[in-house]
Amino acid sequence: VAPAEDAVTPSAITPSASAASSRPFIPVTDDPGAASIIAETMTKTKEDVESQNKVPGLEPQCLDEFTSLLIPDDTRVMVDLLKLAVSNRAGEKGKEVLSAVLSGMGTAYPQVADMLLELCVTELEDVATDSQSGRLSSQPVIVESSHPYTDDTSTSGTVKIPGREWSDWSSELRIPGDELKWKFISDGSVNGWGWRFTVYPIMPVAGPKDLLSDRCILSCPSMDLVTCLLDFRLNFAANRGIVPRLAASLAACAQLSALAAGHRMWALQRLRKLLTTEFGQSININRLLGDGDSEARAMSFTGSALAALVKGLPEALQRQFEYEDPIVRGGKQLLHSPFFKVLVALACDLELDTLPCCAETHKWAWFRRYCMASRVAVALDKRTPLPRLFLDEVAKKIRELMADNESMNALHESHEMFRREQDEQLVQWMNRRPDDWTLSAGGSGTIYGWGHNHRGQLGGIEGAKVKVPTPCEALATLRPIQLIGGEQTLFAVTADGKLYATGYGAGGRLGIGGTESVSTPTLLESIQHVFVKKVAVNSGGKHCLALSSEGEVYSWGEAEDGKLGHGNRSPCDRPRVIESLRGTEVIDIAAGGAHSACITAAGELYTWGKGRYGRLGHGDSEDQLKPKLVEALQGYRVIDIACGSGDAQTLCLTDDDTVWSWGDGDYGKLGRGGSDGCKVPMKL
Repeated sequence: VAPAEDAVTPSAITPSASAASSRPFIPVTDDPGAASIIAETMTKTKEDVESQNKVPGLEPQCLDEFTSLLIPDDTRVMVDLLKLAVSNRAGEKGKEVLSAVLSGMGTAYPQVADMLLELCVTELEDVATDSQSGRLSSQPVIVESSHPYTDDTSTSGTVKIPGREWSDWSSELRIPGDELKWKFISDGSVNGWGWRFTVYPIMPVAGPKDLLSDRCILSCPSMDLVTCLLDFRLNFAANRGIVPRLAASLAACAQLSALAAGHRMWALQRLRKLLTTEFGQSININRLLGDGDSEARAMSFTGSALAALVKGLPEALQRQFEYEDPIVRGGKQLLHSPFFKVLVALACDLELDTLPCCAETHKWAWFRRYCMASRVAVALDKRTPLPRLFLDEVAKKIRELMADNESMNALHESHEMFRREQDEQLVQWMNRRPDDWTLSAGGSGTIYGWGHNHRGQLGGIEGAKVKVPTPCEALATLRPIQLIGGEQTLFAVTADGKLYATGYGAGGRLGIGGTESVSTPTLLESIQHVFVKKVAVNSGGKHCLALSSEGEVYSWGEAEDGKLGHGNRSPCDRPRVIESLRGTEVIDIAAGGAHSACITAAGELYTWGKGRYGRLGHGDSEDQLKPKLVEALQGYRVIDIACGSGDAQTLCLTDDDTVWSWGDGDYGKLGRGGSDGCKVPMKL
């Protein structure tokens, strides 16, 4: 039994308890004597119980002969007991037992369910507004000396944190109470800059629960209490009007930095669950984001914390992605954080990918891909219609594989044709025999190599000089969709977007880290999380470009003349994204011996690197350390590009079937008659 000073009546706990019984409050205990007192003080006669508005029918399973005698008036005391139980003050099973009994009472008495739901929302609102814990009002106090301090002095003072009673401070502090006295004495033995110290108030909410009194715990809002009650699936059907308040308070708690990470995560997850039920239909996301004057739905959330959360969600999502993405791609973390997963799932459920705030093609490509994958997975699991955009994408890929005389049906789109059993068999087949599902270069899967091999650039074939075509098993095993060679290097791109390199490693041209040569195909681990569509390297080139499925360009290798596009001439031994192209969707790349080029989705051409002889097409011979738009081709849509090696010329093709050339004209290589060069693109 608690000490006398901790025993309080329910009316002393919260003002709302005045309607409850005024019997003394006694914590749960294993002591039989105390248990008999609890039974005496908390139960009434059978007639009293029967007079309450109980839902007719069988007793809820979690109420036994004793607990079924509890009436709605006892609920408040039970809740206070549960509040102590979640702070580990009611034995090992106190939390579990009390939660089950309260859940049973909520089932038996509709007014109890309403009261518990109202209590959860009120507690969440109190946590969000921080009205009782006082953390907002108490700020750290800084005390410092003069700089430099004067010798042979004695200084003293007092630090007082305002606004709290002495007993409210956590005893975790080295200096208990609300006041700290200090004294500093200096002499002439040491000359110093001075000193400064900061006094941080530690509020009861932040302190260890086992050091606080029962009264203190009951007076503070408790997230643990709410998580315990709401996780017991209270029924919302009877009180739909409280849903907007619940959603708003959950959203406010999810944004409260003072809360523990686990509590914020729980608030986000519970909010997501709430929004994806029938109540999600009551929320007008466009209205919350201010995207047009769409009609108000049944419930208005505008102006609430939920509106603030939804409005800030795109920015928070992108900021978290930009923070975590390089960490995951670099292999420091295998997976994204649980917090990010909940954020992105909530945004997907709210269909933010369809709204103008996420319209920027390149920036939000990752999010749209996630949403598509998530919806396809849900459709396969629940056997609901597959997303139309996904089906269109599949149809496009099927047409690319079909012969000219073949016709396509839509049987693969039907859940009636492909039932769950067939889908499971397909997934097993794909996992157990992935080779059956990979289209390799040439189709046969056998790759032959021959020629110079003293740096291992043929990817595993024995011998420095290979004089006849020889099968290369190491490459064939990868089943690549692209093979391309640089100066004594070879790169292979696989169907799943992985990139492998073999050969000469000087200058970091392989991109595997360091300058060592390798004689077998080696994965570029630093971009293993990037889906590589294409690699560009010149046959005499010492640098390399890679294009990702998201339209980003990576470069590595030697960097003379600025051909890597990073704004400097420093070599890279691992792929590095070209920052100045971020935000621009690139669809094709090309590499010369000393310059580079790319084409955007808008048909624009960018070039960078060595500018001698005008090979970049900017009208001069200046080197460009970053990608620069070729202005002479504006108004035309570029669809293909090729960069020369040491010959310093560039050619491109526009969608009006015109070939353009520029750069060095020796030997007539620009194709316009004569050997004159030019510094801007000219038609052939």
